[in-house]
Amino acid sequence: GKEFTISTWMRHQAKSFDKHAKEHIVCLADDHRKNRHHLSLFVRNCKLVLLSRREYLEEERNIFKPAEWRWSLPQVCDDKWHHYAVSMSAEGGVELTLDGEQWQPQPGNPEMIDD
Repeated sequence: GKEFTISTWMRHQAKSFDKHAKEHIVCLADDHRKNRHHLSLFVRNCKLVLLSRREYLEEERNIFKPAEWRWSLPQVCDDKWHHYAVSMSAEGGVELTLDGEQWQPQPGNPEMIDD
């Protein structure tokens, strides 16, 4: 599997426009004709979202794994500077460090979506 950390400082405030709009921090996508995102970190509807799609493997066609993690955090839209580090392990586990402290998952937070 792939192993990485995306680290960023961000100051963000709630916007009143379309709640489905994405504000990308980083995005790796196909060319403009397909526009399929493979890896991205973005804010949508005051949630921090990591999207990480894995390569298709025929032998794993019926195995569903999380591909999107959505954190509901008050810091995302409080208009103050915060440091975020999102790490993915080689096994596909994801951890969030917020302002230097490892964030503890809660029931339903992050919300995880299968690919």
